[in-house]
Amino acid sequence: MGTVIFDLCIPKAREKSTWSGADIAIRAQWMGGLFIGHPQARSLLEHVGERLVHLNRTLRPTATAFIGGTGVGKTTLVNQIFEAASKLYTMTADDRTLKPCIRLPIPAVCSPFELSVALLQALGESNPRSRRDKAATITASLKFLKACGVRLVVIDNLQDVPERRGKRGIEAIAAHLRNLIDASSALWIFLGTAAAIDVLHSNDQLLRRVSHRTYLNYFRIDTPADQRTFIGLLQQLDRWLPLTEPSCLSTPKSASAMHLATQGIFDRIVQLVDRGWQIALGEGTEVMEFRHLEAAYRFVNGSLADSGNPFSPDFVFRHLDKKGEPFEILRGGVSHARSKN
Repeated sequence: MGTVIFDLCIPKAREKSTWSGADIAIRAQWMGGLFIGHPQARSLLEHVGERLVHLNRTLRPTATAFIGGTGVGKTTLVNQIFEAASKLYTMTADDRTLKPCIRLPIPAVCSPFELSVALLQALGESNPRSRRDKAATITASLKFLKACGVRLVVIDNLQDVPERRGKRGIEAIAAHLRNLIDASSALWIFLGTAAAIDVLHSNDQLLRRVSHRTYLNYFRIDTPADQRTFIGLLQQLDRWLPLTEPSCLSTPKSASAMHLATQGIFDRIVQLVDRGWQIALGEGTEVMEFRHLEAAYRFVNGSLADSGNPFSPDFVFRHLDKKGEPFEILRGGVSHARSKN
């Protein structure tokens, strides 16, 4: 199953020639399914595949956490895992509803009861608040994890728990998460920024159950190895673009400009490129060039782009992290673009 998950999660780019004459709406739809299997993503997918293989053999619950800053690509990656797992786990039963894969949001009012309500809703209950009391609702959430054949649970934005609860509230949520894991036969994937670690650390038993963590980092170009990885990412992205011809992303010059324009934040890279190819196509060309990315940079950053555009011919190489520039505040509040995570 590990290999199957891996193959399902990394779609293949289409041949460039197949985009000849394609409508822009079809091309945009293709870009909506963008997923690049860069080394960091591949390593994580291999790990998830191994966990699912172990789960299928033992039916013992297991858990992992993906930690990374905003825009690093956590949700995109888990979307691929969730879709692949949903295709693999096709179970049926005459006497009950089976939901092998579910996603849980962190409730606005975060408590064990509200988390149980969210879980029961994810399992398909239309009125999970109808039970006689909160204890009965919590008990039902524990019971139905196994009864509904759940094999994968994804909880996003775990860092929202500390924002919505005090210390004792965080401890109560952590203890409930531990109980939910123990009551299941599932792989639990927790997504969050660095603040999510506070939730895991608030309960020793939960911490032991989520002992494995993967830290997803922004792309850097500090070393030759970093540069090769980043250039490889852009080349893969170029192959994915719904244009009939290779773009400027395939050139070595693009790496430094793209990194300055995005600071290696995957979401920023995607925003720029997605706008750039549409601008190129609007001009009647199938080749995305620097002038198209220059216009895309202005579109993405608005007036903040006035201080300097890395794709402009007259741009002087520098980091755009001064006051009033795009990366004055970066990565969820780090106030310098070259700060290390």
